[in-house]
Amino acid sequence: MKKIITTLLLALSLMVGYAQDVVYARATTLNVGVKNNWTEEFEWAGPQVTDGDVTVKIEPTVISINSQTPQHYTIYSDSEDVETEGSAVYWYAYDSTGQRCRLYLIENEVGDDFLAIEYNDFAWIYGLVPLK
Repeated sequence: MKKIITTLLLALSLMVGYAQDVVYARATTLNVGVKNNWTEEFEWAGPQVTDGDVTVKIEPTVISINSQTPQHYTIYSDSEDVETEGSAVYWYAYDSTGQRCRLYLIENEVGDDFLAIEYNDFAWIYGLVPLK
């Protein structure tokens, strides 16, 4: 549990000296992708600015997104590192309908934070700004 909390805090650049149980962020952009069946790569629509009302709550075993359609993900695996520029980790989770997905917390090389939700054939990425 401490590993998950520590990883979350590192990925979101919210280290303040002590581990926190809950991290809050505001989504500033949303980018939606659909997997191309021929290339097996995601084709992205391009980031769209959110209306500012999308908030993300990250707990050690649950990630909740408060948006027009509330999203709730229950993490059931240990975190795994992703080899990428910057820093990224992922977990396997179940959404509120019981479908399995993968959740990524990403910090790119310039320090921007992202939350990605990936299913087999589609995915979306929120650009995040930590809330104090």
